[in-house]
Amino acid sequence: MDDSEYVIPFRAPFNTAADILDQAVDDTSDVFVDYRPQYLELAPENSLEKYQLTPGLRGSNEITGTKIIDEISILDRGSEEVYDTFHVDELAQDHFIKQLSTVDGVDTELARLLITDDGEGYRNLRTVSWATTSDVENLENKYDLDCHELFKNLGDAGVYRNENSPESGALHLPEHKQEELEEEEENGEEDDSEQVGLSDF
Repeated sequence: MDDSEYVIPFRAPFNTAADILDQAVDDTSDVFVDYRPQYLELAPENSLEKYQLTPGLRGSNEITGTKIIDEISILDRGSEEVYDTFHVDELAQDHFIKQLSTVDGVDTELARLLITDDGEGYRNLRTVSWATTSDVENLENKYDLDCHELFKNLGDAGVYRNENSPESGALHLPEHKQEELEEEEENGEEDDSEQVGLSDF
């Protein structure tokens, strides 16, 4: 956002973001509206645009999971036309790449590919972590990685993420994996694989 005074922690829980924004507008003429559970909205006083913050679920279900800020949309303040929408993962790409490049065997170039690779990238650290046990063939064939070693190195570097990790986002399957799952569903097959080894970390 152009208004630098509005700073929200990365992947902040939805209620935390609401509290921060509610307190931050107290001394301004900016407008904050809490439209939970759908979204939060911030309209800076002198701006022709406003911002909608939409939640995503971190965790496996509504009961045990946490709603976190997942998308930010920029809208025209009058017409409500959506100018652009950013997924938080897109905004945090440099952060993910920097963290991933601290892992043994992963340089900055490889980290950038693993995160961004034109629809085939994993987008966040949770999905990279998932891939070491659930997308092994792709990691080994496309990136020439030893998944067992990468799995261990991610844990050693403290970069490994699962659904309960504070910075973990939604699991974003890359396009090739989505197509594979769709084919399995069409053929009546079910993917009963599980991510294993989480207790190692």
